[in-house]
Amino acid sequence: MMKRKMTRRNFLKVAAAVSAAGVMSACGGDGMPPASSGNGNTGNTGNAGDTGNSGETPDNGSGGDSGEEEEVIETKWKYRMNPDWRYEGTVEITGYNGTMEPNVVIPEKIGKYRVSQVGGFSGRDEILSMTVPGCVEVFSSRAVEECKSLKKISFAEGIKTISAGAFNNCTSLEEILIPDSVEFIGISAFYGCKRLKKISIPSKVNKIGSNTFAGTGILDIIVPANVQEIEYCAFLGCEKLKTVQIQGKPIFGTSVFSQCTSLESIELPDDTEKINEGMFEECNSLKNFRFPSKLKYIGAGAFMRVGLSEAILPEGVVRIDMNAFYGSESIKSMKLPQTLTNIGGAAFEDTGITKIILPEGLTEISDYLFSRSQQLESIYIPQAVQSIGKYAFWYCPLSNVYYGGTEIQWKQLIKDHEELSTLTPHYNSSALLATLSL
Repeated sequence: MMKRKMTRRNFLKVAAAVSAAGVMSACGGDGMPPASSGNGNTGNTGNAGDTGNSGETPDNGSGGDSGEEEEVIETKWKYRMNPDWRYEGTVEITGYNGTMEPNVVIPEKIGKYRVSQVGGFSGRDEILSMTVPGCVEVFSSRAVEECKSLKKISFAEGIKTISAGAFNNCTSLEEILIPDSVEFIGISAFYGCKRLKKISIPSKVNKIGSNTFAGTGILDIIVPANVQEIEYCAFLGCEKLKTVQIQGKPIFGTSVFSQCTSLESIELPDDTEKINEGMFEECNSLKNFRFPSKLKYIGAGAFMRVGLSEAILPEGVVRIDMNAFYGSESIKSMKLPQTLTNIGGAAFEDTGITKIILPEGLTEISDYLFSRSQQLESIYIPQAVQSIGKYAFWYCPLSNVYYGGTEIQWKQLIKDHEELSTLTPHYNSSALLATLSL
C-alpha cells in the first residue's frame, strides 16, 4: 500500500492536475453532459478516480511546508477532495483499487473527511448490491453505469442528487428505494434498467429529464405535483408500463410515452395545450383517452398506431400535424372541432374511420390525408376547401359525399383527381345536414 506525506504545496499541484483533467474531459464530450455545479453533477465522468488520491491523505489546509506529519490513510478507495464549493472539506469517492466485494458498503468517512459524493464504478460486474449512507449527497454521473450484475441499491435519507446516467444499462437492477430527500434526477439516470419494475419519484423532484426512465420495466408510475416538466423520451420504450398518474400540471416534451406498448390508462391535466410529436406513438394498448379540454395542438405522429376506438377532439384545437393518427386502424369514429383550420399530410392515413365531418374553416385537404383508410365511406367537405392534395383519398371506398359548394365548384376542386370524378356529391350541404345524414 502506497503511503505519502501530503503537504499543502504538493496538494495544490494535485489540485491543478485535477482541474486540468476536468477541462479536458468537458471539452472532449462523450454523449453525456459535462459536470455542472448547478445541479450536483460534479465529479465522476468515468475516470475521475485516476486524478485523485489512492490511499493518500488530503491536505488539511493548515499551511505550507511546516514539516508537520499528516495523517496517513490506508485505503483501497480512490478519492479526492470534492471540488464543488458546496461540499468544501469533504471527499468524493471516484473508484476502487482492485476487485470489490459483491455487497458493497460505501464508507461514511475516509480518515477524518466525510464522504459527500460517490461514483467511479462503471462496468464493475462483480457488484451485486450497494449500500450508500446518509452522509452522501450526490451519486455521480455514470456512478454504476453498465454494472450488469447489480440487483439492489439502498440509499439512506440524505441523498439529494442522482446524476445523469447514474444507473445507465444496469440490466439486472430490480430494487431501489429513492428517499424523499432526493431533489434532482439526471437525464438517462435509469436508462435501460429493464428489470426495474417499481420506482417512486420523490415529491421534491421538479423535472423528469430526457430518457430518465426509458427502457425500464416499470409497471406504473405516479408523477408528483411538484414536477413542472417531463422532457423528451422520458419514458420511451417502457414496454410494461400500464398506468400513469399525473398529479400536477407539467409541460411535456416529445415522444414522452412513445413505444409504451402496454399503456392502458393515463389522463393528462385539463390545462394541457399541446400533445407534442410522438407522445403516444405505438401505444397500441391505449384504448381510451380523454383529450384535455384546453388542447390546441396535436403534434406529428402523436397518436400513431394507438389502440383508440374513437377520438373526440375538443373545441379549441386549431392544428393537427402530419401523421398524427397514422396507422391507428382501430379508430372508427373521429370528431373534429370547428376551430380546426390546419390538418397535416397523412394525419388520418391507414385508420379505421368510417365517416367524418371536416370543419368549416378548413381550406386544404393535405396529401395522403385519408389514404388507405379502407373503411371510409362517408365525408362532409366544406365549401371553404380550395384544394385536395395528392392521394388524399387513395384506396378509400367513398360512396357518400356531402359538399358545401355547388356542382361547378366541385368539378373545379377535383379536376386533377380522376379517382373522385365518379362520385356524385350532395351539393350545397352543411355540416348540420351531414351530421344528421351520416
